Amino acid sequence: VTVELLALAKTRAVVAGHLMLRHNQSEALLDLTQKLGANCASTFSCKDGNLEGSEQAAGIYCGAMSTDFLAKVIEGEDSTHVTLAVGMTNNEFDTGVFTGKLNQHNLVQVFSEHVVINGEQ
Repeated sequence: VTVELLALAKTRAVVAGHLMLRHNQSEALLDLTQKLGANCASTFSCKDGNLEGSEQAAGIYCGAMSTDFLAKVIEGEDSTHVTLAVGMTNNEFDTGVFTGKLNQHNLVQVFSEHVVINGEQ
């Protein structure tokens, strides 16, 4: 299902959270981001030089505290956009005190032991 959503999306973005670093998946996520041709961002708790130094890097995502450009890149502007959130937990620190506007219908959340698509496991 995840592959289908990403393939059908007109625009894609990847946002990396601290669990991605905990599991040492920085290089794999950078490779995936490049293959998808997607922009990527880190969260405050996932400061990662590999992602931040890549050509696809768009900045640090932190909800309403993000730049307008970054918010559009990560949150998308319409239903043809998919955000792949890898290891990003929904906490006040990484979502700008819960001001992030990630559309649950266009969001794929990847965690250590499960994936949430459109708000469902």
